[in-house]
Amino acid sequence: MLTAAALLVAIAVGVPLGWWRAPDRTRCFDKVARAVSFLGVAVPYFFLALVMVLLFSVDLDWLPAIDDGTPPGW
Repeated sequence: MLTAAALLVAIAVGVPLGWWRAPDRTRCFDKVARAVSFLGVAVPYFFLALVMVLLFSVDLDWLPAIDDGTPPGW
């Protein structure tokens, strides 16, 4: 289910952006998009997960770092 949701988000974001920027490959936006996509492929998932936990739970305090599986507020 998580994989299907990630695939739908990737298609919903990637296809329109690719279609929008495909005719003009010399702009700054295209270079930035390429760099971000290369970094996204190059960074190991376990490292990215640790960085995201550090960012969203420790620094921003938006999400819990450890979850016991119960719904919030129970």
